[in-house]
Amino acid sequence: MKYLDTVIGSLKYVDTQKEKFEEAISIIENSLRSNGLIYIFGTGHSHMLAEEIFYRAGGLAAVYPVLIDELMLHRKASISSELERVEGYIGEVLDGYDLSSFDVFIVISNSGINAVPVEAALYAKSKGCKVIAITSLNHSKNSKPRNSKNLHLYEIADTFLDNGAPKGDATIDVGGKKMGPISTITGAFILNSLIIGTAEKLEKEGVELPIFLSANVENGDEINAKILVNYKKRVPIL
Repeated sequence: MKYLDTVIGSLKYVDTQKEKFEEAISIIENSLRSNGLIYIFGTGHSHMLAEEIFYRAGGLAAVYPVLIDELMLHRKASISSELERVEGYIGEVLDGYDLSSFDVFIVISNSGINAVPVEAALYAKSKGCKVIAITSLNHSKNSKPRNSKNLHLYEIADTFLDNGAPKGDATIDVGGKKMGPISTITGAFILNSLIIGTAEKLEKEGVELPIFLSANVENGDEINAKILVNYKKRVPIL
């Protein structure tokens, strides 16, 4: 299948960014060592990646996704696309989160050009957070920013990882139209690689991280319940 070949090729490309992975892992490692949280945010389909590493088997407890109904798809999908271009919106929302210089803020945006992800990254930096971006360099570098600051997301972040997606995300030509988006697959790979890499480094230092188990395996409920006791106050949506 063409799509399978495309997926494999894209994942292999993403895996070549060794230096970027190390930079991002180091940022997350330093945050967790200081008892910080990993905030993660995306609009539209990118919000799925914010949920990818939240409260799931093999996931870290210190993950706090910023999930805003109006910027997701289940309320009114087309409105979410309009809203992510509105300047001045996201700052008021993020005022409700207790961001600090100990935290990491991950922003996911395939195009990296719209006002909301750009302003979210700038807001997080204003609070002292280190910012990691997951974006498509191909799309960003071939698109004019849709924000008055004239910035792409990757230009703001302390480090970024290229998800390998083409401009427009879809990869397979079907009758002259493109199908088969790739950013969700490569984005999930990037995020899980960062979480695993961080855990491996801290494990070598003797730091034991709280990691959720599947609720459908032996002792899963009991182990997760102990983790929740310690994290529900810090991550209220748990």
